[in-house]
Amino acid sequence: MPLDLPPAPLRQTISLTRSLNEELDADGVRAVASCPGFVDTPMAEWSGLAGDEMIQPEDCAEIVRMLLRLSPRARIPQVVVERAGSVAGDVPLSGA
Repeated sequence: MPLDLPPAPLRQTISLTRSLNEELDADGVRAVASCPGFVDTPMAEWSGLAGDEMIQPEDCAEIVRMLLRLSPRARIPQVVVERAGSVAGDVPLSGA
């Protein structure tokens, strides 16, 4: 998920990932919900944040590399990455 999600869609994304893991575990498939906050890409230009205030793409790539190094016996179902200095992860508190 490249953009910040309000609480309900974030919970739904994580719930979908858990369901996929339950359904596909016997087949050796692992699903991960990677939910970073604002990432310094053209897609997040509308946020009004300076690029150096956002999560860097290299940070997201490092998380993917770490996930790929896990043994088949380990699973991380979700990764939520907040930018340093954010308030409540930049997720609106209304509707929580």
